[in-house]
Amino acid sequence: MGIQSMVKHAMVNMKNNNTSNPQTARLWSRRVTDIAADLERSGDTAKKERFEKLITAVAAEFDGGDVQTPVTFLKRQTAIIQSEKALDEFKAPDPNRDTIMEEAKQKDVQKLEKNIRDICESSLPLLQEICSILPSKKDIRESGVNEDILAGNEAFSQLQVAMAQVNDKLSNLQEMGFMDQKLMVAILHLEDPDGDTLHRHCGLDETIGDLIVKAFVNANGDGETEGSDDEDEDDGDSDLIPDVWVKKWDPGHNSVTKTGQWWEWQNESTKIRDIFPTTPGAKGSVEVVARKGDYVVALIEDNGVEKGKVLELPNSIKRKKCINDHMKQLFANQQVARVLELKDGTDASQKMFNKLTYKSKTNPLYIELKAIEG
Repeated sequence: MGIQSMVKHAMVNMKNNNTSNPQTARLWSRRVTDIAADLERSGDTAKKERFEKLITAVAAEFDGGDVQTPVTFLKRQTAIIQSEKALDEFKAPDPNRDTIMEEAKQKDVQKLEKNIRDICESSLPLLQEICSILPSKKDIRESGVNEDILAGNEAFSQLQVAMAQVNDKLSNLQEMGFMDQKLMVAILHLEDPDGDTLHRHCGLDETIGDLIVKAFVNANGDGETEGSDDEDEDDGDSDLIPDVWVKKWDPGHNSVTKTGQWWEWQNESTKIRDIFPTTPGAKGSVEVVARKGDYVVALIEDNGVEKGKVLELPNSIKRKKCINDHMKQLFANQQVARVLELKDGTDASQKMFNKLTYKSKTNPLYIELKAIEG
């Protein structure tokens, strides 16, 4: 095979297997084709052999199909640029060759960036559609789902594996400094943790207030939430800016149950980095409460299941019920077995339940409920 035929074959193969480095590859192809024609006429066998070895080495980087990844892109680009100097032995380049190649490199980088961005943007709606199709725990519990549709579905297992791989890759990019150091925060409703969960990315120096704005105030992208056309209209608790709580596990705050779980209210000025781990790929979760007036959160144990419950704090001097009587009225269909101070486990059943006894936005109580026998 003549040197020109060899070069032509290599260039065709590179063109078929490359869309990520088109500009630099095209310029390089023209140069080596021109040099091959000169070598064919010169008949210098030694130069032909060195030239063929150089072309073969570069072309080898383009074997294996059109793989559009940053790593493959860089390897192919490096092979072309490094070979440019070696080609000077066979024919001197044009005076502005370096400038032309640098411009081509930048165009190829921009094209790869666009390809990656397009793939992400086209995939995002599909992922959002999957999220809207898959039911939450609350949906399954309240409405039921045909087991034939979900149970043992291999596609879900494959999706789970793929998403885990994507998360690992993104965490690696974040760790290496290619992505902003942000934390993925899950936002749940404290009294309904099995309901739909919101997710928001937060910078480590952003605050709880910033998170609230992202998740609720700017939920529709226009600075208003649904139903906020009339600011004077009272929709109860549904249009309130919620309080943010973080669930923690500490026997020093919950000496009653084995889990040690308790909730801590977060001030709007608290920074994300002061609440959650700051390691790359770390995740956090908060729980929100939208409630007017003063309230506390109680840890309820309902037939062995622990959950949070928001309790409005009375603010009237006429309401002098003790906690036990208040809870019996609140949980009329269940037996209030015990009411304890969550921190030290002492009996709290006979204490007055109002804002003088308990500070608002705290988690002071444990309440054990049981089914009424008979």
